[in-house]
Amino acid sequence: RDETIPATFDYKRAWPVDVRYRGDVSRLMPKKCWKVFFPGSDLFQGQEEINLNADYPDQTLLRSDVGYDFLERAGVPTPRAGYARLLVNGGYYGLFSQVEQIDERFLHRLGIEIHGNLYKPFYGGLHVLDHIEDPEVRDWWYSYRYPKKTNRQSGHEDVVALIELINYTPDGQFPEAIAAVLDVNGWLDWYAANILLGNFEMMEKNYYLYHDLSTDRWLILPWDVDLTLGHNAGPGGGGYGHLLDEEISWDNPIDSGTQESKKVDGKWNVLIDRMMGVPEFRAFHCRRLREMMAGPFSPAEMSPRIDAAFAYIRPWAEADPHRWQPEGFSFSDGPEELETYVTNRIQFIKDQMPGFCPAWQVPLAINELMPNNSSTIADEAGEADPWLELYNGSGTLS
Repeated sequence: RDETIPATFDYKRAWPVDVRYRGDVSRLMPKKCWKVFFPGSDLFQGQEEINLNADYPDQTLLRSDVGYDFLERAGVPTPRAGYARLLVNGGYYGLFSQVEQIDERFLHRLGIEIHGNLYKPFYGGLHVLDHIEDPEVRDWWYSYRYPKKTNRQSGHEDVVALIELINYTPDGQFPEAIAAVLDVNGWLDWYAANILLGNFEMMEKNYYLYHDLSTDRWLILPWDVDLTLGHNAGPGGGGYGHLLDEEISWDNPIDSGTQESKKVDGKWNVLIDRMMGVPEFRAFHCRRLREMMAGPFSPAEMSPRIDAAFAYIRPWAEADPHRWQPEGFSFSDGPEELETYVTNRIQFIKDQMPGFCPAWQVPLAINELMPNNSSTIADEAGEADPWLELYNGSGTLS
């Protein structure tokens, strides 16, 4: 199903490329998603492969652009995204989201060491598979649920060890154990941002796991945000109809992905569940939600970006012959739909906070203060400036 065919890619000049469809259920949709592979010696915009996403379930064609932009502004390591007009054999095929591939070049661009192990979970909610008794069969299922995208010649023992740590570490030891192997601050940024986007798809797919072998720590990276900002998948029943959500909802729980707040199909993510079971992590989650709602997710920040994206794509989007056009929807309704979601999502999260957020203070304290340091302690340049020392009482957050 991932077989490529040769083609010529034209943009200001020509490249010999290989192309194929991309995605899972999206391959069944009328408007296909594409992956384009360029020669390693002749890159396109610095990339060896690009993703052209149809965003068919999003009748506004705004969610991917707006979602990735928000994730980046929220401090989450995020692939670059923009728009592309696609012509196939000279005919206009439609407007697509062009999304940077998460690979070694992506890691290098963000200053992340590039020689680690990158995994793309496929319906993997980080559950152990010990119910599979045959070790060879169990090993196959781990490789199927957590396909490796780099260093494929080596095994996947590291991701299995991470999953076992997540599942089997006793509650009292879990916070420090997970903080020793996971970028907890980065994970909490990723989770809070996805909660605001209403992204239920981030719990078992649509994310990457990266094991930075230079630090022996794991990072989480976002992927595919078209089914967000008020759209949710319904129970799957074959085909793709369950992904075409005509209703806009902003009431996905503040702890979406936990065992308490499963998807409509009953699935949940073990790491999300365990992280939200730790009062310190839950408090930091709430803090990041407040900061994002007051900053990058605020209507003052989101609305101008939504309006600008709409104005930029409107002529080409309206001319897209393959986009989803549900009955009663006009393309000009898109900005209001997303801006209404942002306003109502913020209010819904604020209403959930009193019953969810623990009364917990950030354990930072001023340990020492010397405003009149004339000679006691000098810095690297030999200067004795005023200084203060902060003490972080948390063993898990930095």
